[in-house]
Amino acid sequence: MVIKHEMAPEDGGKNLRLTFSAEGMQGPYDTTLGPPVVGTGTGIVNHMGEGPSLLKHQGEWWLYWDSPGSRFAYCLATSPDLKTWKNRSAELSMPISKMRHGTVFRAPLEKIRPQITAQGEFAATANVRVEELDGDAGYRLHTLQGKAGFALKKLDRPIRGKATFEFSCSTAAGHGFPNRWVNGFLTISDGVDPSRHIHIGAFFGGQKKLAVIEGPLQPNTRHTQPLTGNAKPLAFTVRLNLAAGEIILEESDGARVQAKLSTPIERITHIGYSTLNAVSEFSHWKETD
Repeated sequence: MVIKHEMAPEDGGKNLRLTFSAEGMQGPYDTTLGPPVVGTGTGIVNHMGEGPSLLKHQGEWWLYWDSPGSRFAYCLATSPDLKTWKNRSAELSMPISKMRHGTVFRAPLEKIRPQITAQGEFAATANVRVEELDGDAGYRLHTLQGKAGFALKKLDRPIRGKATFEFSCSTAAGHGFPNRWVNGFLTISDGVDPSRHIHIGAFFGGQKKLAVIEGPLQPNTRHTQPLTGNAKPLAFTVRLNLAAGEIILEESDGARVQAKLSTPIERITHIGYSTLNAVSEFSHWKETD
């Protein structure tokens, strides 16, 4: 069992430790605590740790916990033997920005993945209603409250190598912060599985930042750059180099972020839009080379 040592940091506390029982989960447990595993005073997220959840998966122990005030929204360490631990926190992709005191359990993938359906000219959509803007100006995406939604078209021919796209995005009138978040992304993928999506765009409400997000759409990503422009709509240029696994995102007022993908894709088969808890309007994307 994992427990939080609640004493002050100067007394060796604010970290997570193990205690064991020889008689199973119901105990009794040894009252002598082991050394700190993660949290304050350790080499793994040296910051207050609490809310642990431990499970064994594919021969390894997986320890999840939260660490308010650290650089991670949620934390993960793995161990083959409950003695040596590896920090995996940077690999986590979480559905919300501030996870707290979670409990890990097994669930069938078909129960937790969003239902993906076709909608008009979009071959794959989830958690979103798509409207065409007047005058064939683009699309309005109504994402379900609190959800990440996407709408993808399947390309007639996959894109490989290098490509450049331009698009613009703004918040639909009457749907701004604080009622909804404000953000918008061009989304590329080599299929419809959200774990393979790459979202390229910006948060332009409370958070103002350019972002390139791999996998399910969520606020935390290592590829960000502050956004200072106030143009409405925001205009973006996306430069892709699939062979090098690189993406450059530029906003018309000068903000720029360059991302080296951790999981590059060889080709783009689907392209479209995504938003997180938002109602956003998008121009048609334009491939310029």
